[in-house]
Amino acid sequence: MHGIFGSLIVILAMSHAVLFFLAMSERQGFPAWALLIPDFSSYYHTRLTFGLMGLVSLLAVSITGLLRLRQQFSFVKKLHNLYWLAIGFSYIHALSIGTESQTQAGLALYLTLGVIAIFLWILFMIKQLKTRAVFE
Repeated sequence: MHGIFGSLIVILAMSHAVLFFLAMSERQGFPAWALLIPDFSSYYHTRLTFGLMGLVSLLAVSITGLLRLRQQFSFVKKLHNLYWLAIGFSYIHALSIGTESQTQAGLALYLTLGVIAIFLWILFMIKQLKTRAVFE
């Protein structure tokens, strides 16, 4: 289930990025290639860059997941655990410029997701510390 769930997340994220790129290209009348370049010149472009970094992180995590299936290198497993970066970048992106985040219900949803993500991260870190203590 882990692989299926991860694959669906990658497909949804890629679909979001491609559809946004196509919509912006249609609106401008020419391909919006500039959206694929990190840009910190304004609030909006910085938040788009967070989305781009979230997507790149997610792709890197999925590639390491595939490598992990084929080889049991410990560094690949550690790289796969960088999915927290993808979650963080995507969360900031969605919360700051997502249209649904402009409503009270949307803010409540993002607050709930943020609390759950922080709680899961804490559990993950506790598990990592216990695992290290056992092997040291």
